[in-house]
Amino acid sequence: MPCGAYVCVHVCVCVRIHAGELKEPLLTFQLYEDFTALASDGNADTRIATLAKLITALPPRNAAVLEYLLVFLRSVADHAEVNKMGTSNLAIVFGPNLLWSPDVALSFSDTGKINQVARYLLEADPVQIFGSD
Repeated sequence: MPCGAYVCVHVCVCVRIHAGELKEPLLTFQLYEDFTALASDGNADTRIATLAKLITALPPRNAAVLEYLLVFLRSVADHAEVNKMGTSNLAIVFGPNLLWSPDVALSFSDTGKINQVARYLLEADPVQIFGSD
């Protein structure tokens, strides 16, 4: 996917705003605790397996949107030398818009975990977590 500097910035802003305005996060309230618990998993192999399991637990539309979003964000990260938006920065910007708790205080205190989960998603091999090409 070509990613011109201005196009990527505008698309990212629109997607981030839209994701943050959903009634429920893309990663769902139901799976909030499971996703945030993943942040403390130091083993890459079990983390990938857990991500794959959690993604299969998402509603099919959520999983499909997440897959397309991650493909796009990876293309943005591929140009980090120009746009300064590597996976860590993208995780900070998008994490709180992909996963939050109905309890605002809990989401605030879990910001680091949420961003870590977003980074794991961005850095994971899509075939391993989505099971498709």
